[in-house]
Amino acid sequence: MAGIKRIYLWTLLMCLLSCDRPECTNTNDIFDTFDPHAKEYRDELANQLQTMAVKDLTYWFDRYELYSNREYIVVHVQGDELCAKAMVVVEHWEGLEGIRKTKGQGYRGAQLKGFEMGTRKTSRGIEFIFNDINHIID
Repeated sequence: MAGIKRIYLWTLLMCLLSCDRPECTNTNDIFDTFDPHAKEYRDELANQLQTMAVKDLTYWFDRYELYSNREYIVVHVQGDELCAKAMVVVEHWEGLEGIRKTKGQGYRGAQLKGFEMGTRKTSRGIEFIFNDINHIID
């Protein structure tokens, strides 16, 4: 019986550890000073993303958010010297249906493989828009 408990605990621990993003350290004061909703944060993130190759970025699901009557997903964006969050407007949910259905419950820390987002300039600054995803590793 003790062996079964040990195997169960080991399996549970491995599942918990495998469902989270790698640690990263932010080196940009703007990301520490402002909230991801802020124009300054979004503009700086857009500037940083323009200097990076898409293949060098990874995306990790943080949460679903309803903000100003619009649906967003908040994703961790990680790359060389980049550790930030993006508020991403989702206007079409193909590939993200499970996240929408559960309001993100159970997806925290999931890697978003082949995640693509674009930008749109608005009167409130840059807005990140969900474009596509290959699959979710949860």
